[in-house]
Amino acid sequence: MKTVLASLLSLSVLLALFIGQGYGASSAVHQVPTFPPQPDKLEGQFVQFKPNPLLPGTLNLFGYERERQARSTPILSPDKTTMAVSEVYFMPSTYQTFSRISLYSIGLLPSLTDIVSPETLKALQAPATKNKAKSEPTGITLDKVNPYPFWDRYSPEKNMDSRKILFEIGVNTRSPYQTDILRVIDWSRIGDKLLMVEQRGAHHLGVRRSLPMICTLSNGHVEMLKSLPKAIWSDWQQQSHTFRPTDKPVWDIRPLGWSAENEDDIIIQLIVFERSGEHPLGYWAYDTANGVFHYLGEQIALAMMAHYGWQVSDIDPSAPGGPHIYGPGETLPSEDERHTQNQARSKRNRVLFWKK
Repeated sequence: MKTVLASLLSLSVLLALFIGQGYGASSAVHQVPTFPPQPDKLEGQFVQFKPNPLLPGTLNLFGYERERQARSTPILSPDKTTMAVSEVYFMPSTYQTFSRISLYSIGLLPSLTDIVSPETLKALQAPATKNKAKSEPTGITLDKVNPYPFWDRYSPEKNMDSRKILFEIGVNTRSPYQTDILRVIDWSRIGDKLLMVEQRGAHHLGVRRSLPMICTLSNGHVEMLKSLPKAIWSDWQQQSHTFRPTDKPVWDIRPLGWSAENEDDIIIQLIVFERSGEHPLGYWAYDTANGVFHYLGEQIALAMMAHYGWQVSDIDPSAPGGPHIYGPGETLPSEDERHTQNQARSKRNRVLFWKK
């Protein structure tokens, strides 16, 4: 008897897992169990949040001369209400680059009429009659939900009305071949400060020196840590056993993010450029509250780095072949392309139905 009960119990568990997880990643569209669909409950089906990777690649400058501008991947605040974006502009007449860092408010959640077509709403809201039951279930499948309103919430291009310029360099100045770039690194733990870096150089010759900056959002004050790069370089010279006064290496610092051990500290990396590429020389922690720094070592553990900001990826659960996650910089399908995909998928589903 115990053996039979155990078998039935294990079978029920497997059945529950099978029902809860579905069969395969590219199977039929997921079913949203309630109607009317609630936008705040649906959003997780169309967007995905990931910790900010703290990589310079969040600002891709490939082809910005041809496009005349480049915009970084938005980095969301810890509470996911504000986006920090680096914007770079190119002036071909003077081969000059200038940059801004802007803040965008996250758009409002879409309304029901934005995410579901009027025809679908009418069909689902129509009461059942005696002779004809409702043709649709009480739920709604994801392929009938428009994902663009969810995606547009986190698109700077769709929220230009909320744009607030936080800091800019090189604007309204004529300086041929001057390259001014601002990058967003990360938010502080409670989102009251923003770690940024200013990079100045010459067009086609590269960055000359990086300057860490910290913006206090409550008053808009930007603290430029001008003396920090040379102070760190001098500290490394004193600690290094291989450096010689006659050496003249090309070096730079790189602010990596906030420290996970002390929320007031930022982590700084010192790098040197050689023919074989760039090489890290060591890591320092700078205390933004007291204005002091200390050496951490030639290497640090990844656990010492905090990731307070967020990046958002767009998800199309009804994409051909299964759910597709659009990575940063990946072009989203247009409305016409999506309509064509939906038509092809509907036709394919009808063919599969009749083959059964």
